[in-house]
Amino acid sequence: MANYTAVYRERDDGDFDLMLIVSQEFLDDANGQEWLDTYASEGIDGVSKVVEGDDLSEFPDVWSEPQGMSFDAWEEQYKPVKNPYDPKAAHGGCMFEVHGEDYAYVVLAYSKGPGKIWTLIDTDGNQTIESGFHIVNRMGYFITEVDAPDDSFVSVVL
Repeated sequence: MANYTAVYRERDDGDFDLMLIVSQEFLDDANGQEWLDTYASEGIDGVSKVVEGDDLSEFPDVWSEPQGMSFDAWEEQYKPVKNPYDPKAAHGGCMFEVHGEDYAYVVLAYSKGPGKIWTLIDTDGNQTIESGFHIVNRMGYFITEVDAPDDSFVSVVL
């Protein structure tokens, strides 16, 4: 039995983008397999490949060392806005907290333009800023002037 299951989407150029990886532990728990089957067959347009593996190194899309856009390049390209409630917020005054008026402001911004929301995520001590509004492992949010691309996932290495 494999330890991990990966779901991929085929791009227009014929290559594949990794969409998610779930552990066998998740699939064995409660309704995990049902969730994955629904996700892979109905939940997301373009799912074209499901792969199982025993080790994360079997998935070339999963990095062992941080990869992605640098913070400086991200800042220049997407132009994060300053937090109007806290000029001394982290990351040059641009990060929004995950509670209170900061969070309410992010939710309002999301309702107006979801492509402008980014999430600071901490995974096992590695911090990245990921395009989109995420809940799990979130440390904060960013709002940008420029939308993230609709058809791909952007990761910013900190």
